[in-house]
Amino acid sequence: MTAEGRCHGTAVRRYGGRSVRRYAGTTLLELLVVLVILGLLVGVSGLAVGSLKPSASSARLRALQAGHTQAIESGRVVTVNMDSITIRFLPDGRAIGPAVDLLTGEAVNVTH
Repeated sequence: MTAEGRCHGTAVRRYGGRSVRRYAGTTLLELLVVLVILGLLVGVSGLAVGSLKPSASSARLRALQAGHTQAIESGRVVTVNMDSITIRFLPDGRAIGPAVDLLTGEAVNVTH
């Protein structure tokens, strides 16, 4: 003999002399935990996306690389002007001008 009843969001089933409760739905605590986890994920991903913005030094570096590539491909001397620095790239891949850090594109003072 099986009897079913409802009591405040729970399904109550009686099998013989025992009653078994099955909870339907979620609790407020479970919803809060999920919202906190989602908030943390959005926050971390937002920080990661914000750090992907190119810096000014990477723009300088791209300009240097483009000048170098253009000089080699065209077979002509290419002049790149950055801030107060002028660098000439020769068709054989060499550069004439102040020393430049290849990682940042910044001018480097070299003393001999």
